[in-house]
Amino acid sequence: FACIFLCFIVVYHFSVTALKEVFYLSFLLIPVLAYFYVKKLRNALLKGSITFSTAWNFGILLFFFGGLIIAFVVYVCGQYVIPETVSQIIQFQMNMVDYSINRFTENNASPQQIELMRHQWRQLADIQHNTATIELAVGLLWNCVVTGFFLSVPIALIVKKKLNKPENTSEIT
Repeated sequence: FACIFLCFIVVYHFSVTALKEVFYLSFLLIPVLAYFYVKKLRNALLKGSITFSTAWNFGILLFFFGGLIIAFVVYVCGQYVIPETVSQIIQFQMNMVDYSINRFTENNASPQQIELMRHQWRQLADIQHNTATIELAVGLLWNCVVTGFFLSVPIALIVKKKLNKPENTSEIT
């Protein structure tokens, strides 16, 4: 449930300003959740002992699979559920292109050059619309993995714990 909630917040972060605070709060809570999951792994499955490398790898995997879920949700929402958001971004870019072309016209460019430039930018916008959501999803996945790589180091340092060997209490008689 928490993953779905976080994915919802990430998807609508830029379109609903009321969710910005919730997004930033959840972003700050992610390392805390990773800490508790690594600690739970140490205590429940590894009998109270975990090395730095095991804790670090587990933390990176947590961030990777969380990022994979977020990337999937962002792709599905951007491609099928709310494609108008991607269209709005591309329309904004096309408005910037039109502005640039108008500035180019003011510098006495020929009409053939202007029309050729406009046609090339339109083709680029069509290609970008098809790839924008997948690039966004892969970018989010990459961001989660890199963030997890660095945030897992302090978590692993805090959670690592060696197993105390019981002393031999038998007496020699």
